[in-house]
Parts: sequence; C-alpha cells; structure tokens
Amino acid sequence: MRLIKQIKLLSKIIKHNIHYYTGKFVYPYRVEITSTYLCNSKCKICHIWKYYQNKNNNISQELNLNELTKTFKNINKNLFYLAIGGGEPTLRNDLIQIIKSVTKNCPNLLYISMGINGLQTKDTVLKIRQILKELPKSIDLKLTISIDGPKQVHNIMRGINDSFTRSNATFNQLKKFETKYRNFSVTKELTICDENINELKNIDKYKDYIITFQNDSKFYMVDNNKKTGINKKLQYKITSQLIKNKNKFGIINLITNDFLKKSLLFQKNKLNIKCYSGRSTIFIDPIGNVYSCINQKVKFGNIKDNKYDIKKVLKKSNDKLVILNKCKDCWTPCEAYTTIIQNKVMLK
Repeated sequence: MRLIKQIKLLSKIIKHNIHYYTGKFVYPYRVEITSTYLCNSKCKICHIWKYYQNKNNNISQELNLNELTKTFKNINKNLFYLAIGGGEPTLRNDLIQIIKSVTKNCPNLLYISMGINGLQTKDTVLKIRQILKELPKSIDLKLTISIDGPKQVHNIMRGINDSFTRSNATFNQLKKFETKYRNFSVTKELTICDENINELKNIDKYKDYIITFQNDSKFYMVDNNKKTGINKKLQYKITSQLIKNKNKFGIINLITNDFLKKSLLFQKNKLNIKCYSGRSTIFIDPIGNVYSCINQKVKFGNIKDNKYDIKKVLKKSNDKLVILNKCKDCWTPCEAYTTIIQNKVMLK
C-alpha cells in the first residue's frame, strides 16, 4: 500500500513539473495549514503562545471549519499532502471534523502529518483514536511529538515543569495504535537550538527521532536580536554524527538523511538548491494568509478575500514567485523535504 502511495505521489510530482515548465498553472500538491495560534506550551524558541495576549488579536479571526471546508473543496483532487501545524492543533475542538472534511473533499489525498506537544494525553489519545477509526486506509496519518532533549532540558525549553513526562506518556499510548492501524505512525521530534545543543552529549540516543533545527521565522514571534546564537561548530559536529548513525534504508530515511547532509552545507553557507516553495508547497496561517512557506518571505494574499480559492490567490502572485528562485535563507523540514524530492525528480 505504501509503495502504491509513493508511486502516486511521484507521478503527481512529474505531472506537476511538466505543467510548470510548459507554462500551465499548477496547484501545490502539499499544503501546510497552521490550524491555530492557541498553544498550551510556553516555549523559549517559539512565542506563539503569547499571540492572544495582544488584545488586538481575536480567536474569531481564525479559519473556522466551514471556511476550511470551502478551501478543501476548491483545491479538491489537487491535494496529495496536508500538513497541520500550530500552535497546538489538538486544542481545536473541531480537529476531528477538519480531518473528516479534508478526506471527504480531497479524493487524492495520501498523507496527513501533524506536529503536537502531547501535553494533554487523555484528550489527544481520544481524538487520534477517533480520527483513525474514520480515516480511510488509503491515507497515512503521521504524527510527531516534540521531545527536545533530557527531561530537565526539555521542561525548561517548553516552559512546563512536567512537559517531558506528559509528552512521553502521550507518545507511549499513541505508539500502541501503530499495531492496529497500518496507516498510522508517531515519531519523536528533536529541535536542535542554542538552548539545548550543549546538553545533547549522547546524540546517538536521538538517531530515531525526526531532527529539525531552530527556525527563525517571524511566525514564531521570537525576538532574534535577543538570542545568543547557536554554537556552529558543535552543531556541525552533532549533525555529522547523526548522519553516521541514521538508518539508511527506505525512501523516508533517504529523504531525512539527505536533509541532514544538506544541513551541513547550509550551516557553511554552501547549499545550492532550487527551492520549490510557492509552487509545490504553500503555507496558510490561522487567519487565512497564504505564503510561499513558513518563513513568510512572500505573502500571496488571503483566502478569505478570494472565495477560499488557492488558485485565485496564486494566479495573482506570479510575479512574486520570481523572488523565490534566489531564496537560500532557510533549511527547515517543512519545505526542505518537498524541495529534496522535487530536485531528485528533476535529476538535480
């Protein structure tokens, strides 16, 4: 089943490239929707949890279920991969209904991924169980739970005293679902940043984690001028060690390993790869603004102003895509994985 899905996705990418290089409009086949600014963590490397402390920001501005359904109906058969982010997605009371809506209105959907913090074990497990009961077997649900180092380090980074214990409890309970639901997987995710890098002495312990690096996107609302900066030499050493110990078999491992290898190049300002953000993948924030990626270099418009039609938003923004051809300011999994796949298909 998974091989069939990968072949379908590959054929979509090839068709996408043919249309793009022949001048035809192409829908992005991967859409990342940040479902909410609500968050029950108080992370040092992300201040989204402060968003509603600003009285000018109102949760009623976030895309509701009806608006998301209109968006899914418009993109329809063109969506193959949906990434759901936050904030904390599980804080949305209508998360189950959102998943139902996208599976109903996007018949070619193959993958749904979602990053969570796992702080609300009981509520999260109940929601994921219900989602899996109703999720078509043709669609894979991939979850990641943030665990950013040893217990004390993780708790300090996340700003919650028992975060490590609660997140691991959620992981352990969700892991049991993998036996019953072949289209489900849950993995721990480690974000390497200046707050934890000096504590990652036994990096081999994290070889089965999804590895990311701190993202300086303005979306995370962190004042980068107040940061001390990461130990670049140690970051390079840790990344190199991870590459040596990572599982090298399977398509997913090939992509994640390539991400780490190219991370070494990025860390030395030597990465030279064409970015496909804004073409293959787009980012939609909680209030409907459409960007090329989470780093928000290029804003295309708002789906609320375009009858919830991504095509209308993108067709108005062709001139803005030119900027992205020379964009080399970031290297994050959200966009990097798609870019790696796209370039491999193009034999680059």
